[in-house]
Amino acid sequence: MGACILAVTIAAITLFVVYVRGNFSYSYLKLRNMYLCTHRFVSSEAKLALIEYNSKIGKDEMKKVLSSQYARCIQTMIMVNEDTQVCVWEADTENDILDILASFQDYYAETKVQEITELIHLK
Repeated sequence: MGACILAVTIAAITLFVVYVRGNFSYSYLKLRNMYLCTHRFVSSEAKLALIEYNSKIGKDEMKKVLSSQYARCIQTMIMVNEDTQVCVWEADTENDILDILASFQDYYAETKVQEITELIHLK
């Protein structure tokens, strides 16, 4: 009887996860860590090149480029008056983010990754 209740409970939780997320992956069953990444551009030209690249590929492709099974960028901001970009990530580890960012090494002179405790949207 106890095993039956446990099986039904697990099935219900699984169905809930599938319903909420739209698809199922074991990685969704655990909460990911949140990170704030600060990037310093190589130059103003590199900053403009990244802005142009982002507008060329569009938001949907950016989501694909900036995600993997273990990490995804959920927000990115490029500063107007300085050669800096700030991004918020969900990831299992810092290295999962750095693996994705390796393809952007021509744009960034430095990347600082810091784990954060929470991200609150105040609308």
